[in-house]
Amino acid sequence: MKQFGSYEKQEVNIRIGGQIDGDEEIVNETRGILQKINDKLHILYEDRFEEAEVTKNHIVIDSSVVRIMKRGSVQMDLMFEEGLMFHTVYQMAEGMLPVDIETEKMTAVYEDADIRLDIRYRIRFEGMEPMGNHLRIHISA
Repeated sequence: MKQFGSYEKQEVNIRIGGQIDGDEEIVNETRGILQKINDKLHILYEDRFEEAEVTKNHIVIDSSVVRIMKRGSVQMDLMFEEGLMFHTVYQMAEGMLPVDIETEKMTAVYEDADIRLDIRYRIRFEGMEPMGNHLRIHISA
């Protein structure tokens, strides 16, 4: 991934698509805030699935690392860096589930206020076989 230019604090459209093991893509579209702080892009937004409480989301994009943090009915902290394995915990009402994430390929395109991330990774929940995942994040003004 390459370094990005100057981004003032602004409201943006956010489209996140995820696909697990070749299943149908699940897409979430919302609005949020984009801001550059200390040479990192920060995207903040909220979402709610069905009757669950609001989940606060924070995506941090560095020159070679993407970090996604969720706080609410589900809590998790995911880190993506090409070629590396990251160990974390997926916390939900039912309890905590250890997770391993291995980023296979990550690309980013920055054009003005249009940012596109494409992340291919393998995820393994404790006691399960690894699954191939594909995450697409599109930020636009």
